Amino acid sequence: MRACWQRPSIAVGCGAVLLVAGFVWHGELRVNDRSAPRNVGPAAPTPVVVRRDAAATKTPMSLRQGRVFDARGFLLVGAEIVPMQHAPVRSDGDGAFQFSVPVGSCVDVLVRSKGQLPRWLRSSEGDPDLLLAQLQPSAPWDAEPSPLPERRDLRGEGVVRDASGRALAGAFVTAIGSGLWARTDDLGRYTLPLPPGAVTLLVHDAGEALHVGGHALRSEPFVGSRDQGSVPLPELVAAPAAAIRGTVRDPRGVPMEGVPVQLRGEGLERRFASGPGGAFRVAGLLQGHYEVQALAFRGAIGSAVSVTLDRAVAELDLRLDAADEVRVRVVTATGVPVVGAFVASTIGGQRRGIAQADEAGIAMVPVAAARTEFDVRTAEQFAPCSVQRFDSEPPTLVVALP
Repeated sequence: MRACWQRPSIAVGCGAVLLVAGFVWHGELRVNDRSAPRNVGPAAPTPVVVRRDAAATKTPMSLRQGRVFDARGFLLVGAEIVPMQHAPVRSDGDGAFQFSVPVGSCVDVLVRSKGQLPRWLRSSEGDPDLLLAQLQPSAPWDAEPSPLPERRDLRGEGVVRDASGRALAGAFVTAIGSGLWARTDDLGRYTLPLPPGAVTLLVHDAGEALHVGGHALRSEPFVGSRDQGSVPLPELVAAPAAAIRGTVRDPRGVPMEGVPVQLRGEGLERRFASGPGGAFRVAGLLQGHYEVQALAFRGAIGSAVSVTLDRAVAELDLRLDAADEVRVRVVTATGVPVVGAFVASTIGGQRRGIAQADEAGIAMVPVAAARTEFDVRTAEQFAPCSVQRFDSEPPTLVVALP
């Protein structure tokens, strides 16, 4: 034993044991049980994190659809459709396009294609029709179309009922001349974007089978009480209305399906397509004067037909005329060819084709019998040439140079 205590390591080890035992006795060294509760005072406050459902925070979107034609009624593939403040899209192989915008929004759309004059359209969620853009061929002297007038952030809220007080669900309401539309819900309520100044509201409701003509109403002019936000609109009580129906036929008299038809009159403008058998029907019309036209389709061009709607239903036929491209020779009164002259043909009030005359003074443009008007201009300054006459056999334009 004495020999063991004489070793230094034994002495150091015993001293360490005594030191640790002293710390344990005074409670300065112990091992805590993690499962035992500890009194550490009030806990510091921590922020509450609320996780939102991604589906709940996503902005609801509305789908807008349309088609693009050229002035002769052929579908335009690859046309660019630019909704303002949204991503552009292009028309597909059927000339169709679609884009999404926030629900309830109104958007201005620029439609353009190579060789065509761009066109602005205005689309609101309640539009009764697809967006139909018919572009005219561009000319070197054309100016870029101006954007549509700026809109105010103003909306009107109202209700539509029939004479019995029943809410009209699914009725269309527009501010005349604005191109802005809304559609009523199941309780007849609607929210309509409003243009600046005085507004006249128009109710256009095709109705049900029991109401052949649907319902319609043109309100008294209304001026909003503010420039932005929401304003209440007077309750609209629509009365029984009238309808126009008819058939669209090709140049041989055969009914044609899918032809775009335009109706204008009494503050209303609609564009729609003929159905099976070339038939179409538009109800919810006020009595009055209308102009109905089958728009250009597959190279054939329609004429506007005037209709006085003074009964429950008016019937009419719409006929398309052939408008083939023709080799037209442009000469002076002395028979000298006008080389390089630009020749534009206008049918039904719209430019349908444009070409530059070759060294023989010949240009290929669409011609539709006696309905065609010509605009001839010089090659350098695009100065107008006076058209003295058009001879159909052979097709010749006699012009006077400026």
